Amino acid sequence: MNASRRLAVASVLLMLLAVAVPVISVGFSDESSAAVDGSSDYYFQQLDADGKKMYNMILDKAKAVTDPSDPDQLKVTFDKDDFGGVTTPSVESGLKSFHAFYYDHPEVFWIPNGITYGYLGDNITSITFSCTANDSATLATQKEKVATGTEKVKVDAEFTYGKVKQIHDWIVSNTTYDTESVGRDDAYMAHNIYGVLVDKTGVCESYARTFMYLCQMNGINSIVSIGKGVSDDGSEDHMWNYVQMEDGLYYCMDPTWDDPIDQNGNDTGKVYYNYFLKGADNVYKGRAFTASHKDEMKSENGLNIPELSKDNYRLQPDGQEHLEAALENKDEQGVRSATYTIEVADIDQIREYIGEGGTALVQTENFQFRLTCEDLKKIKEKLEAESIASVTFGGTKESKDIQALKTPSVTRTVDVFTPAISTGDIASLGLSEMTVGIAVKMQQFDLNIFMYAWDVTDSDNPEKIKAEYSDGYEYFTVTELRTYCAGNNPIAPGIETPFVFIIAGLAAAVIILLLLIRSLLRRRKIKKMAKTMAKSSRNMQHYGQLYSERSLSSNERKAYIKAKKIYAKSHKDEK
Repeated sequence: MNASRRLAVASVLLMLLAVAVPVISVGFSDESSAAVDGSSDYYFQQLDADGKKMYNMILDKAKAVTDPSDPDQLKVTFDKDDFGGVTTPSVESGLKSFHAFYYDHPEVFWIPNGITYGYLGDNITSITFSCTANDSATLATQKEKVATGTEKVKVDAEFTYGKVKQIHDWIVSNTTYDTESVGRDDAYMAHNIYGVLVDKTGVCESYARTFMYLCQMNGINSIVSIGKGVSDDGSEDHMWNYVQMEDGLYYCMDPTWDDPIDQNGNDTGKVYYNYFLKGADNVYKGRAFTASHKDEMKSENGLNIPELSKDNYRLQPDGQEHLEAALENKDEQGVRSATYTIEVADIDQIREYIGEGGTALVQTENFQFRLTCEDLKKIKEKLEAESIASVTFGGTKESKDIQALKTPSVTRTVDVFTPAISTGDIASLGLSEMTVGIAVKMQQFDLNIFMYAWDVTDSDNPEKIKAEYSDGYEYFTVTELRTYCAGNNPIAPGIETPFVFIIAGLAAAVIILLLLIRSLLRRRKIKKMAKTMAKSSRNMQHYGQLYSERSLSSNERKAYIKAKKIYAKSHKDEK
């Protein structure tokens, strides 16, 4: 048998779904290794040396296609000399390399999911691509339209979460699921990024590949995976995404199933987040994500997906989109240190963690400094401009004699607090004001509504300031850091009476008032009953009998006595 007859060419239609993987930097670095051309090397990294060589040969050939009418541009030939001179890799290895290329490179959209391959025995000798266009002019137009469509997607959020949300929202808001793609001449466009970015329609593969492509374009690692989508109606072939967030964990994402379509197929205009940055164990409609999305990447293509976070991402739309993060150092007994230092290089990670609407609580032994995400941004900009690497928050607590309010001859010894920052005043951080909390220990009978704060920088002229007590701190917003005290009237006008006695006195006054009101209501009731009894002689005889039998209540007896006087007076006038 000659070589040409031994060389058989088999045509195989490969159902492919898109995958892109991220290698985002974890830690305090804001750099990402996600490719800005929309590609990834996640599946490439899973190949052996020969597989990687074939992958690169496929990639180079696919990217170089300019004229699909030229057969040589669509064929990759593997020569044994490229692989040690003995033989070419196995067919299985070759197909795995193609799958890895296909999932890693949604930007090479003109190579669809159909190929043919040649083999010699068990070894692969060539792969021939399909193409979305038949001539160079059509292909050039397709590439131009995708580039234009990509430019129209505005992703301008500052943090990973915001970017992912913008990409997700744009896709589901601007795309209609293509229910009629099967059998159509241009059906392949519904399976790649052209469908969503240009036609604004596509199937799950177009949704997922476009989501990955836009994430990678914006420095966010994302991959696609294939398998079965499972619902109460059964299961069907499906594709979805996994996204690596800045914490290094991968979260589940399915933009197709978040599309705003109701049960009747109507566009509700609402963006859903039922499958947005979810953990593998997140349950929706009675199924965990991994139960409704049966992953088959390994079984179908020999490629592994990453380990998934079991829990949802900490920020979620239509729910918790910002956090309060406590920044503190504690010793073994749980006591906070007197100071806390923020490194300028760490600020961006703190901001990303809390979210754009979040707050960082810088907590020391006696103080809490509340810094919003925007505050931290200004601090970073200011300190970088001044070439300052860090800022330390802290302050002092001491006992001091303070002039009692409105009583010049009386002073009170109280704890006073002076917050401080290492760079100087509030303005040195680029801020116009700052919210500060001083630690206040409430006594047994203290009430929140009676907690106050004073500026006692001038101990002879205390100035009451607007403050609010919460969770052990008295908070106030100031434009400069001064000296303060707080509590249940610690510098009230010489009042030495324990606060519990004041509360007891108020309670007694309330009780007396209630008794007076009760007495008045009782008298009115008796008077009304007496008038009713005195209306007729029959009433008087009836109640007189009951009175003599001691069958009336206390109020009724008093009413009868009063009724006799009313009845007698009225009949005296008649006589």
